Amino acid sequence: MSQEELIHQSFAAVREVINEWDPVGLHPGAFAPVDEYDPEVSEIVAFVGDTSLSVGALGERVYKVFETWFGEDMTYCFPLEECENVAVKLKGAVSK
Repeated sequence: MSQEELIHQSFAAVREVINEWDPVGLHPGAFAPVDEYDPEVSEIVAFVGDTSLSVGALGERVYKVFETWFGEDMTYCFPLEECENVAVKLKGAVSK
């Protein structure tokens, strides 16, 4: 598989996890476009494959991505611990 195909596959896997999680309650695919979280997904794809990141560290990075895009006021929608649960799903999704 080419590098481009791997990136595309990772992007699709991360998008699926993030859209299912729907951290801000936008309902991608129902009330919002399916690509609603794509800017955040792009950032997450850049580091999700880093095997040196623990689940906790990956969760913190995911949290920071959403904090950056939606502001500190938006992080009330999800606690850091929830991001760690998402990190577990992300690790599983990209390792398939």
